[in-house]
Amino acid sequence: GSTQGFVSPDLVPTAGLTVAKSGYTVLLDKDGTAGAIGVGTALGTCNASAAQPWSSFAATADPITPGSTGTRYFATDTRGTIFYNNTAPIGTTIVQSATVLPVQ
Repeated sequence: GSTQGFVSPDLVPTAGLTVAKSGYTVLLDKDGTAGAIGVGTALGTCNASAAQPWSSFAATADPITPGSTGTRYFATDTRGTIFYNNTAPIGTTIVQSATVLPVQ
């Protein structure tokens, strides 16, 4: 029964899909992996979202100026693990590899 969303208001984009925060560009989007599906309509969400809800999500945080505002790239998804890469953006399809590793 609340009008308050589940995401902190300073992380809700007002234009586009990203928000700048603490030297990083933060993106919250649908999960890029196969199997993510739309699960309703924007108007049917509890907080009157502007976008269709999806079965799973991904979030990324990339330095605005690599090497200056940040040195690592981060991502997480429905699994709840935070991954990082020291050299390149991870994207919304997160696959662990030699360079994409979980934060320990």
